[in-house]
Amino acid sequence: ESNKIDWAHKTQYDGVVQFYTDLIGLRTTEPPLFANSPLWAYHVNETLDVMAFERYVDGGGSFVAAVNLSNSDRDGYHIGIPRDGDWRVIINSDDTTYDGSGAGTPVGSVAIAQVASGPHPRSVVLDLPARSILLLQHEPKPQCVADTNGDGALTAGDFNAWILAFNSQSSACDQNGDGACLANDFNAWILNFNTGCP
Repeated sequence: ESNKIDWAHKTQYDGVVQFYTDLIGLRTTEPPLFANSPLWAYHVNETLDVMAFERYVDGGGSFVAAVNLSNSDRDGYHIGIPRDGDWRVIINSDDTTYDGSGAGTPVGSVAIAQVASGPHPRSVVLDLPARSILLLQHEPKPQCVADTNGDGALTAGDFNAWILAFNSQSSACDQNGDGACLANDFNAWILNFNTGCP
């Protein structure tokens, strides 16, 4: 009985209630944050009491939690980022929305640097308030379907790769997304090639 939540404080601490509401909402709707998804604690700095871990689903999304367990702010802190693409902060536990001070990296996109940190070839610089958590969500780069050979550029080599894919009936041939590899995929490849990559 003494450990029950006292809901009489719900209005007084509405920011804290909102924080847990947002976290529970993510935990129940985002498969990478489900209890059975893989967890990789890849950054542990015991001296500064900072850690980062990734929750992910193969082919289905990724989140990184950067956690400052110390009583000191850690501004300009480098943490490796495990996946290419864009990342954005979606939760800052010290945000004023949650009755925090408003310190730390704000919610929104963060700049990714091609600077290695730990096991990762890219990193991000974060401002981590004392006793806080930043939750970052991965936004993969859109796939360029006409880049059939996967080299990151649209060249004549992609046409040759598409022909090979068509002859072998591999999935790279399917340019219109209908699940089949047919002659009309060539017209779709031409359209995709002319449109270019995002």
